[in-house]
Amino acid sequence: MPKRRNRMPFLLSWMGLAAVLLLTSCGEFFEFEGFATPAGTMTLDRHEVNIMVGDSLLLTPIFDPDTLSNGSVYWMTDQDGVVEMVKDSIVALAPGSVLVTAMSVSAQLIDTCRVNVMPVWQVNPLDYLFDMVVYADVSVHGQKPDSTMVVGAFCGDELRGIGEARQAFGIDFMEFRIWSQYRERDSINFRCYHHDNAVIEHFPDSLAFDGEMHGSPSNLFKLVIE
Repeated sequence: MPKRRNRMPFLLSWMGLAAVLLLTSCGEFFEFEGFATPAGTMTLDRHEVNIMVGDSLLLTPIFDPDTLSNGSVYWMTDQDGVVEMVKDSIVALAPGSVLVTAMSVSAQLIDTCRVNVMPVWQVNPLDYLFDMVVYADVSVHGQKPDSTMVVGAFCGDELRGIGEARQAFGIDFMEFRIWSQYRERDSINFRCYHHDNAVIEHFPDSLAFDGEMHGSPSNLFKLVIE
């Protein structure tokens, strides 16, 4: 009769690894009993990501020296349902915040990235009593917003309006309908979210909410990120 293999050492090894992962982060290395400690580091190219539901982003492990990069990287998250890892890419599933851990299997190195998933930007006008309209000439690093960008109007961190692409007399601009509970009170700032790299940028200009129209297709309000 063939002998039954004892799986206990294997299970204990992975239980020990799980304990180490809870205590180790930011490119530090750990050591298995009976294995040599690697000479080098692995660092993810992003340690915090703010990403919109439905978007994806490649996380790149950077090795020093790069000879350590041989072999696969294993990905883990501290909770389910918020993101999933597809190869080396984050796929945002639902709003929430998770810690993503990367482990180089062959080199015994780990690093982590905090991933904050936000809902798709949208506003329900029924939640507000007043509105105002802004016609804006929007430029982000010399580029007009395209399908890879969304520009929002905020009061503090609360989304109050989304820029819609318009054209009149051969001129491209964005129309914002911005909402508030108060006729005159809120300060409105503007942000641009990039779908392709999960980066949010802030425009330096702001407006006081007053229920009036700002700018016109022939005299646009300037919103510029240099």
